[in-house]
Formats: sequence, C-alpha cells, structure tokens
Amino acid sequence: MTSRPTRRGLLACWAGLGLAGCLGTDEEPPEQARTDWPSHDGTDAETIPHTYDCDGVCGMNPASYPEWHAQLAHDDGTGAFFCSTGCLLSYVAVPDHTGARDADVTGVWVRDVRTVEWTDGMAAHWVLETDTDEQQPGEPMELNPRPFQDPADASAYVDDRDQLAADAIVAFEDLDHEIAHRYRSSRLPAP
Repeated sequence: MTSRPTRRGLLACWAGLGLAGCLGTDEEPPEQARTDWPSHDGTDAETIPHTYDCDGVCGMNPASYPEWHAQLAHDDGTGAFFCSTGCLLSYVAVPDHTGARDADVTGVWVRDVRTVEWTDGMAAHWVLETDTDEQQPGEPMELNPRPFQDPADASAYVDDRDQLAADAIVAFEDLDHEIAHRYRSSRLPAP
C-alpha cells in the first residue's frame, strides 16, 4: 500500500523549500508542480496572501521583496506570485520545467523600476540588464530584467548605461527561454 503525503506534510515541505530559498541556497526548485495556487480574479495586482510563501521557480518568499515581486493570473482563476521578474519570466518562458499551469496567462503585474508602482507586465517595456554591477539593494536572485511602463523611461535607462544598446528593450512576448536562461541559468535547462 502506498502512503499519500498529507496536506500538512506538503505544506511543511514547501515551507522548508521557501526557507532554503530565502537563505540563498542553490537548491533546485521542486520537481512536482505546485497545486495550491491562490485564486486570482485576473483584473489587477493583488496582495500576496499570507498563506502563500513560495515562489514556484526559486523557492523564495515573494512577500519578502515588495519592491521586486511580480504576479500573474491564469484564465482558470488561479494566480502565481514571484520574488522577482526573472522568476516570473522563467515560469512563463519555460513552463514544462517550472511547473507552470496549463491555463493561459491573462494578466501580468510587475513593479515599474523607476516608480515602483504596479504596471501591466504584458504592456511593459522590458530592459534586458546584463551587468551584475547594476544589481540594486534588496534585489533578489542577483539580477532581473527591468520593466518600465513608459518607453521613455526604458530608453533613458539604456542611454545611461554603456553596456546596453537600444535592442536591450523588448516586449513581453519577446521574453523567451533564451532570455530567461540569462537570468536563471542555475534554475533552468539550457535553451
């Protein structure tokens, strides 16, 4: 007879993974897809539920990074929260590896890098920052793509950095496995 894990046991496992992620270990995310995604009405960014403690890509606690966390909604009414835009990108770009839901993504919300206000991630202008010297205080997972609501802000960011060119600004639909791997190579298979 095979024993099935209890909900309490699974939650303890997720809490342990979240703590490991928060402590900065190099543990891989769990192989099993997450099944307890919170409900999300898909209309706007939501407060991370206090019961939700684990980014499904890296295992860190998204609520610990209020200026960096990101979220999305699926058309089946579930949502997912991430410590950062790099983890959100990995979830969307490499769903088979990250345990992403099969349901279509209907909304994405990220913090605008300049204003720190919520903005529509699907309409944002994403700067593919490549220089780890540009890592900001409190930024999780070392480096992340930079979303901007205003294209002029994205252009100004690029213009102020010698290592970036105009082609470093991309649209959400251009964020693919290759780009995700740049930010989460330790968490994703090579493209």
